[in-house]
Amino acid sequence: MANIGEVTEVVNATKVHLDIGSDRHILLQELDLSIERAESREATDAGAIYFFGQHDNGFEGSLLLSTPEFNTFVGYLVPDSNGALPSTTFKLIYTNISGASKTLTVDAVVPSMRIIKPAEGGVKVRMRFRITEELTASDDIS
Repeated sequence: MANIGEVTEVVNATKVHLDIGSDRHILLQELDLSIERAESREATDAGAIYFFGQHDNGFEGSLLLSTPEFNTFVGYLVPDSNGALPSTTFKLIYTNISGASKTLTVDAVVPSMRIIKPAEGGVKVRMRFRITEELTASDDIS
């Protein structure tokens, strides 16, 4: 289970890569992390009361993919026989501000893939990963 300390540490990191297995890492050109909970506000005689739902955490990143890698990522968008997207373990490998190599492991589904083809250069893919596990708090960040 990932912890919020590790997730927030990635924000200050350099050289963030997505591990796709077999020691193959793809550089994330941009990385957007979101840590959210659904919120509902109800007015009462005593003032507003807030209710919070389950987590809605995730990250988006831009990747340059070769054809075999592209085919792998398209497979994450194919629902199973029950209509659910497959949950996959993803590893974000990064260098923290102290220069140490670290790994953040999360279980996520991939509900969105946007293919961007500039006039020149390789195909860029913008992907959204919805983290399917609850993040926990941690004070011990190294």
